[in-house]
Amino acid sequence: MGRSKEKSSLARKKGFDFTKKQLKSWGLKYNELIFGKPSFDLLIDDRAIFFKKNWQKKIKEFLS
Repeated sequence: MGRSKEKSSLARKKGFDFTKKQLKSWGLKYNELIFGKPSFDLLIDDRAIFFKKNWQKKIKEFLS
């Protein structure tokens, strides 16, 4: 998004065709391509690869 000045429409225009071709060449199945990422200060993703169940404790430690 930084390259697209936080505009998802511009990010889509720049990368949609390339990304779609790349995913097809890899044989990767997908339902939808979504471009753009919301701006945030803190993102918690419970489906991330390295998600830890004690995330609340880690955040408190980080913010202290």
